[in-house]
Amino acid sequence: MNFDIIYIIFLLMIFMFLAYRQRKNINNIKNINETNYEILVFPKIVKFIGYICLVTLIITLVQDVPSLKQNEILPIIIFSLLVIIVALYLILLVNVKKILYNNYSIIEKSFFGVETELKWDEITKIKLNRFVGEMILYKGEQKIKVSTLYIGYEHFYDLVKSKRLL
Repeated sequence: MNFDIIYIIFLLMIFMFLAYRQRKNINNIKNINETNYEILVFPKIVKFIGYICLVTLIITLVQDVPSLKQNEILPIIIFSLLVIIVALYLILLVNVKKILYNNYSIIEKSFFGVETELKWDEITKIKLNRFVGEMILYKGEQKIKVSTLYIGYEHFYDLVKSKRLL
């Protein structure tokens, strides 16, 4: 019986549990333009999962490449590229994507350096997507997605409730 898949699922469950526990830290405050913004970032365990994906891929390729048959090369290349894309996405998610907020506005910094700012007064609609685990704030066509995995999400949620937006 092949226990590799069970082992991987078990490891992912442990990492998600650790990510969920780590997000309760709300001590990330940064001073920007003389206004205190609180910062929501993804837990560092997400970045660690990305590195684990890359290391596991390298170890697997080093062990299995010499014994590959001709018809197995293309699927291995495709799978390897997918794992590399997922791993880089997870690593960049922690390093680049951020939500900054204070009592006046909320700013989202995306992967590509694009900043979306919404003033709390201008928010027209808020959706809670419990299946995906995110809150979506709308102002016309502009929207900001706030994941429940962000460190400090509970504090952000309480602020949104206090502003009577939910």
